[in-house]
Amino acid sequence: YNEQVAKTTFWSQNSFYGFNLNCLREEALAFYFSQPVVGPVSPQSLLAAPVVKQFNFNTLTIPELKKFTIPFQFCMGGMSMLHGFALWFDCRFPGSQRHIYLSTAPHEPLTHWYQVRALLRSPIPVGQDHVIVGELQFEANEARGYNIGVKCHNANTGMSAENTVITQCALHHFQYTSQTSSGMYNQPAAAPQPQPAAYLNAGSPSDSNSTQSATDKI
Repeated sequence: YNEQVAKTTFWSQNSFYGFNLNCLREEALAFYFSQPVVGPVSPQSLLAAPVVKQFNFNTLTIPELKKFTIPFQFCMGGMSMLHGFALWFDCRFPGSQRHIYLSTAPHEPLTHWYQVRALLRSPIPVGQDHVIVGELQFEANEARGYNIGVKCHNANTGMSAENTVITQCALHHFQYTSQTSSGMYNQPAAAPQPQPAAYLNAGSPSDSNSTQSATDKI
């Protein structure tokens, strides 16, 4: 979050070779925050348990893949600032002899897909057991990505925030600085979900195909 805000420093100059650039700062801010942030997410920075959206690619239609919505309701694990949402995916490949499981979740070994953050333009303060409700609206764009509409509000305080993040192959922000976190997500672990025997040795406790979680440090 701070890296994206820092990019607007150039556009805050009131005398750049005699030109006042302040009038372009808000437009620059909107552009930078429309970029997804790609990089490893520390599991300790997550404020709540993930919400899952499942896809069955044996039956999924093209219109269902081009446009879909992920509603969410997160119960916050402590007092912090909510800067955005972490996104990742898990895949299962059920073969005739063996089932393969691939996860890009923050708590799993890092892959070259990393994780993706969809930032809010303004962070939302949250407290212990506060409920964040909203939705992510995905709509395919012409750049082989999605326009992601992010809308959320704190049901306890009434504060809300939104943003539109545009994913495409050539335009994203890669996270450069290291992250620290106060480990606000202290909720007890969810009970394990029953799984088919064929998946018991898949190597991951997760049971999702597309996952997102609230995150505090971006």
